[in-house]
Amino acid sequence: MNKESILQLSRKENENKPDECTLAAHAAAAKFSSIVGGYIAALLSLLGAFLFDSLALSAGVCTLLFSMGAVEHIVIYKKLKQPRYLIWCISEAVVGISGFISLFLLLR
Repeated sequence: MNKESILQLSRKENENKPDECTLAAHAAAAKFSSIVGGYIAALLSLLGAFLFDSLALSAGVCTLLFSMGAVEHIVIYKKLKQPRYLIWCISEAVVGISGFISLFLLLR
């Protein structure tokens, strides 16, 4: 096999697979969107607490933030198998579930 036929076979095998640059771009976009979403959620929480005197909005936003963090850390744990990410996931899930329960108690 010559160089050209090997390159052609490689292109055919990797035709629908994303390259490293594409994967890195998606990871950076997901990280940036999570950061922006977190800041917007924190702002909504502050506005709900101070302007509208509603703790229910704050509890809902906190539930959203901590569930986002828990999902992020469980995915990282599944990929890297480092226990610290599992500990973070469990702690954020507990706070998120607590916020969810308090949301229903506040809306009752």
